[in-house]
Amino acid sequence: MDKLTDEMIAGRVMTEAFYRFPGTGHMVCSLTMADGRHVSGESQTSPESYNEELSQTQSRHAAYVKVRNLAVDGMMDNLFPDL
Repeated sequence: MDKLTDEMIAGRVMTEAFYRFPGTGHMVCSLTMADGRHVSGESQTSPESYNEELSQTQSRHAAYVKVRNLAVDGMMDNLFPDL
């Protein structure tokens, strides 16, 4: 297997939770992986231009990037043994 796709990552995500810090455009996505590990991603915009759907998409993407980086470093071998 050469590339860790979004679909492969999504298949190992047990839950995802989003939190917007009050009064800000700062959104955090927390993924709970199948092995119990938590990986987070963030997005940031001005409170005036905040869009919840876009912020969730961006923060989820940032968390997926972290999962990929951890997998490349060999720290997700139990979740993605074929990489």
